[in-house]
Amino acid sequence: IFSFGYLGVDVFFLISGFVISNLIYSDFSNNTFSFKKFFYKRFRRIIPALLSYSIFVQIIIYFVLDHRHIIETTKTLIYSLIFVSNVHLSRYLPYFDNGSEYNLVVNLWSLSVEEQFYIIFPLIAFFLRKQKISTQTTIYILFIFISILFMNQSTFEYFNVLKRIFLSYENYLFYSPITRAWEFLFGVIGMFLNQNYIKSSRKMNNF
Repeated sequence: IFSFGYLGVDVFFLISGFVISNLIYSDFSNNTFSFKKFFYKRFRRIIPALLSYSIFVQIIIYFVLDHRHIIETTKTLIYSLIFVSNVHLSRYLPYFDNGSEYNLVVNLWSLSVEEQFYIIFPLIAFFLRKQKISTQTTIYILFIFISILFMNQSTFEYFNVLKRIFLSYENYLFYSPITRAWEFLFGVIGMFLNQNYIKSSRKMNNF
């Protein structure tokens, strides 16, 4: 029903928002959060697997792809290592284009979007950490509405910088971290609701 794994990526982003925000806010509550520790954990979890995957693919493509697709796949791998493959792919390869099957790492666009979220969200959460949870939830809901607003084509046409980066509205809609932010943030809202449920359950049990 949902071809190309479309829905799977959306669910993955939501779960990622839930898990990462839960880790960050747990450290906030324990006064153990540090950017150095957070980014080191993300680096240790992602980079070794990404490097081994990249080496494996780099070997395989010499046996299964022609010269042009070898170059394009290698370029995508390089951009993936600095977490901007979504921008690179948006400028030359629509995800649903027939030619995308010849880029064996086209799926790494989602990892780049996720890492971009990992860079921005901890900064926002850190500055909001002293606010009430209800206030933080309201702010995150506002961000969700902004993300959804930016999915509108007229918004894309209004901001020339978006057109210069992503070239087309279709690619911007699919590859942009802005139009994907609401999925991560729904995960954050889910984390707050889950924590509230846990606290309510504890109070009921104590009662």
